[in-house]
Amino acid sequence: MDWEFFRLYALVAAGLVVVIFILFAVMEATGPGVFLLLLVALGIAAASESRGKRKGGPGDEDGWSSDAGGGE
Repeated sequence: MDWEFFRLYALVAAGLVVVIFILFAVMEATGPGVFLLLLVALGIAAASESRGKRKGGPGDEDGWSSDAGGGE
C-alpha cells in the first residue's frame, strides 16, 4: 500500500475522532435536541438530493438532474 494513502487515511481517522469528541462535548452541554434537528435537516437534504438525481430528463446521460445548473 502506498504510504501517502495510509497517511491520508490516518489523518481522516484522526479528524473524525476529533469531530466525534467535539460533538459529544457539545451534546453534553446542550442536550440532544440540537443534534436531532441536525439529523432531520441532513435527512431532508439527502432525500432531496437523491430525488433530484433520480429525476433525469432528456440529455441526462451522466445521472445528474438537467435543471441543477441554473442559468446555463
